Amino acid sequence: MSALREVGSGGLQVGLRPPGVESEAAPSGAASGRRESLARVWARRAISVPIYGALAAACVVGSPVWLGLSVVADTVGGPRGRWPRTRAFGFATLYLVAEVVGVVAAALVANPNRLLLRYVLKRELLWDPCLDIVGRRLPNAFIDRQAARNRGEIDAISRLGRGLGPDSAALIYPEGTRFAPQKLARAKEKLSATPYAPLSRVASQYRNVLPPRLGGALALLDAAPDTDVLLLEHTGFEGAATLAGFLGGGLVGKTLHVRLRRFSMAEIPVARRADWLYERWAELDAWIDGQRRRERAPDA
Repeated sequence: MSALREVGSGGLQVGLRPPGVESEAAPSGAASGRRESLARVWARRAISVPIYGALAAACVVGSPVWLGLSVVADTVGGPRGRWPRTRAFGFATLYLVAEVVGVVAAALVANPNRLLLRYVLKRELLWDPCLDIVGRRLPNAFIDRQAARNRGEIDAISRLGRGLGPDSAALIYPEGTRFAPQKLARAKEKLSATPYAPLSRVASQYRNVLPPRLGGALALLDAAPDTDVLLLEHTGFEGAATLAGFLGGGLVGKTLHVRLRRFSMAEIPVARRADWLYERWAELDAWIDGQRRRERAPDA
């Protein structure tokens, strides 16, 4: 099973099945709690693919103009020596070109049998043509976050946990969104009104992470009880939490800190999985505090 957090101070859990443990048949394609009709899928692609293609062409063809405007904007009003808008333009151009190349390559050579990782992703990402065309051909789950507790959405996530082999894993973003102080306050308030209200004692300590949403994470653990968990924890992306922060150079000069922790299936108490996950998130929160203290230290 796996869990991954988005931009901010994230944690990623990856499920790895030890060699020698038999697995069920693996799912063969993208899962979803709400099945989309073929007409709906191609209606979306008829909009998203031309838009991405046009934007890529505009960036490449008009690069002398856009690059010049970016340099002027950074020279006049940007942070001195950081060139955030120029960097952002370069990133956007490379991203859009990679999208177009990825869609073409996927249509010609993508092979679902080579997949090692299965992702739980928000449904909105289907508007990204590469994720739509490639991701739907692979055993991923595109979830409606507004209906995350819906039985159909939970079942779609559970299916990803079945059939994991020694070289495969399922990944999920337990927090479900990017971190922000306002989101943290709302999440703590909502938690107190759920059956998991006793976990509020642990969540009250959080300052840098959001309380993990338990529906999907516990569904994966239940579906793959013989699976180890790997936490990929990071901090340093906070400057890109918003588009304004990204364009303003929020990532320029920052250091990305990453930590990996693996837990065997025997270390995860079956009856206290929710408590176990919240306690690991508390450790992550404390680790992020420590990284920030070291960065602020005069001799850092």
